[in-house]
Amino acid sequence: RFFSFFSAKAPLLFFTMLANDKYRQPSFFSDDQKEKVFNLLPQQFREKDTIKIEKDTNRSWIKLTDNQVIIKSIKNASSSVQIKGTDNKEWAATLVRVDSTLLGLSFSSNAPSDSIEYAEIEKVELDPPYKTFSGNTEGHWHDVEPKGKKFLILKIEKGNLICNADVRGEEFKDVDVNGKFLILDGINYKSNNADHQLIYLEV
Repeated sequence: RFFSFFSAKAPLLFFTMLANDKYRQPSFFSDDQKEKVFNLLPQQFREKDTIKIEKDTNRSWIKLTDNQVIIKSIKNASSSVQIKGTDNKEWAATLVRVDSTLLGLSFSSNAPSDSIEYAEIEKVELDPPYKTFSGNTEGHWHDVEPKGKKFLILKIEKGNLICNADVRGEEFKDVDVNGKFLILDGINYKSNNADHQLIYLEV
């Protein structure tokens, strides 16, 4: 009842509890419960209206948008549907997961019944006390927060790395962070995607 009530009314309560050593024991939060709390994080993106394109492009590329999108569905009747983003990396439809995101979208098909559904998304700025950082660090560690302050790491995106400030050789991936609620002494962060967002709280 406690979880159900505060999940709806004040989910931030669970994050502040996980920032307190007294409540971090498995007797309070099992791995399964931590996963449920992780899913209470506020949404980072707002979806616009879903758009459906059903068309035979004769294997030519048509640009649909340069904005960030989330893929809703792909119908691959010709078995030759491909998509790509602004980085021009081509993806066969069979390798694209529903709900995956992409910066920009172009579409190639070879049958009138081939189609793609997508929605443009825009980043939502999270209100305090949530803290965020976004930026392409170009393969280098970036000092986000100084050593001497503690931070509860709520989420990083796949492909990014994080570690305690000034600790050489240490690196945590998304699988080490998301749903684990690590507490770090300062934050060093590495990302090659300016649209990815780090979310954390000061302890």
